[in-house]
Amino acid sequence: MKSLTCREQRMRRILIFLSFLFYFLLCFTIFSEEAQINLVVTASRRESNILSSPAFTSVITSAEIAESGSSNLVELLSRQAGLNFSSYSNEAQAQVSLRGFGENSFGRVLVLVDGRRLNNPDMQGLNWLAIPLESIERIEILHGPGSVLYGNNAIGGVINIITKTPNKPWNLEVAASGGSFLTHNERVFASFRTRIFDLSVNGEYLSTQGHRDRSAYRSLNSQISLGVFPLEILQMKLDASYANLFYQMPGALSKEAAMENPFQAVNPADEVREEHFVSTLGTRIYAGETSYFQVDINAEGKTADIEFPSFANVDWGIPPSYIDRSLSRYSVMPKFALESSQDFWGLGLTIGLDGEFTALKVDTFGDQEKREEDLIGAYNLNQLTGGVYFNTEISLLSELFFLSGGLRYDTAKFDLFTAEEEDSDKVVHSALVYTAGITLRPLEGLKLFTRFGTQFRYPFTDEQFSVYGFSVSPNLSLGPERGYTLEAGGAYILPNKISFSLTGYLLVMEDEIAFNSSTFSNENLDSTQRLGLETEVSCKPLSFLGFRGSYTYVEPIFTEGPNLGKKVPLVPAHSGEGEILLDLPFGISLAPSFTVKSSCFSGGDYQNQLEEIPGHLLFNLSLSYSGELKAGILQIILKAENLMDTKYTPLVYWGGYYPAPGRQITLGLRFSSGSKPRS
Repeated sequence: MKSLTCREQRMRRILIFLSFLFYFLLCFTIFSEEAQINLVVTASRRESNILSSPAFTSVITSAEIAESGSSNLVELLSRQAGLNFSSYSNEAQAQVSLRGFGENSFGRVLVLVDGRRLNNPDMQGLNWLAIPLESIERIEILHGPGSVLYGNNAIGGVINIITKTPNKPWNLEVAASGGSFLTHNERVFASFRTRIFDLSVNGEYLSTQGHRDRSAYRSLNSQISLGVFPLEILQMKLDASYANLFYQMPGALSKEAAMENPFQAVNPADEVREEHFVSTLGTRIYAGETSYFQVDINAEGKTADIEFPSFANVDWGIPPSYIDRSLSRYSVMPKFALESSQDFWGLGLTIGLDGEFTALKVDTFGDQEKREEDLIGAYNLNQLTGGVYFNTEISLLSELFFLSGGLRYDTAKFDLFTAEEEDSDKVVHSALVYTAGITLRPLEGLKLFTRFGTQFRYPFTDEQFSVYGFSVSPNLSLGPERGYTLEAGGAYILPNKISFSLTGYLLVMEDEIAFNSSTFSNENLDSTQRLGLETEVSCKPLSFLGFRGSYTYVEPIFTEGPNLGKKVPLVPAHSGEGEILLDLPFGISLAPSFTVKSSCFSGGDYQNQLEEIPGHLLFNLSLSYSGELKAGILQIILKAENLMDTKYTPLVYWGGYYPAPGRQITLGLRFSSGSKPRS
């Protein structure tokens, strides 16, 4: 028999997968009960039914957040299908990956809070500790490209964190937890609502010594939100938040040191202190029952005191590095949304404009005192971005068939100012992206879809300009990353019984940015391809028994250049998690779970020549109690993560090992009280 080529084998796998998808989803048609409508905003930037969008969107509700017992966002999100996190130290530095990206993966996943962008313009990853869990109403995760709707960074997907809006005359929620590594977390949320305004405040403090020496982190968060709705057609919301953050960086270990003592640190004094200030004003004006006009205005300030004494190299004459970094960001996002439905057809439309100005200032000193004579590098960088977009959805035959499409034109201008040069270095990029999709809903609760879309990412400022060395040099030849995604899948939702989704995709990047070790610069080097599968299921066959699980497969390979046929580093081919939910008498619940990841190549190993990072299998256990008191509801959660105390290292980069924690025990209490929701 003639052997199949690599391309023929891949095509055969695609055909097998599509056949399996079609058959598996048809099996669910034996259920005919009416499914509840699940509204999401991330898939179209307006409220729409999750079953009408041609995309895989998962939702984490506030109830699921409370039941999880998680103390931070990374712990919560790491349980979701397709989301992988890696860190050089702790959750404060965690980098998120979605749909098979490895190094600098956080630049290909857009993270929003109420539609406001959190991603930084440079390679400074976002700090997950600046987002208090108690303020979150739900989290929507859009798997796949969102470049048309959101612009830069939305290649692998979009994580939209939606904060709480009071729906009761009054509400109070208090939570506290403590556990391994001297970790403790205290949270409070209070709200008040009348017929013309609502007010909510929340605060959170989190502290831990960390699982390694010099891996401690602390975060203090506070937020106040005021909503005003004096007229039926007018809604306004003003938010203000503050975050004070501190974390240490223990550094990478050698393989031998990691095996001998994975808890040790090699950097005795590396640490970061940050402060974040954010204010937002949103105004929505309704034009009838089916349309509205909305404007969101955001102002944000961040400062960071970064101490890198380990940067010093005596042999090369390199001094230690002490950095003052400040970022100011202002954005305006007007949009018009329409949702109209007739007897046999309907129209959904979103048209908007995103404008953002960011000013980044970085001063690097060679001494901790940061005297003027110790200044070894300084620059100011301004980035102005703007994008205009539209997205439409047409339903036909009484919402049996949906056609969707969208278009976006986006542009960005970089201006770099240094002390050595009077004139600035300027770089201008632009991108035109589009998407088109088809959704079929043959039965209530069931959708089948396919979608094609293009995507892009602008270079980080420190990819576009080499700014963290002793001199600043522009990389004028570096352009945006570009690519496309083709996906097909389906979902079935039967209330309180089963929720199932399955998606297969082909993601191609044509100008992916990578560091070229021979030229010591970032270049649009290798084209890559990712063939993947994502599935997520939850079901409750009995009133006291439930199951939840997810599985992700991705095959990321280089398709051009010297790494042709090699796998992209830091991307496990297989990952999954599962949980059994058992409701026992007297309000007690038991939930054993597991997470598993396969091996992958270490960071920087583009030729796949070094030893792979081994995969790991972890077991967890949660025991909880929930009971009604006269004053409210009390929850108690006891969790054991990595129950078998498995020793593993999820991140290896250029021979540096970053070990993970061992067994962690956490005890948490939560109390909530409030009046009934307003009708």
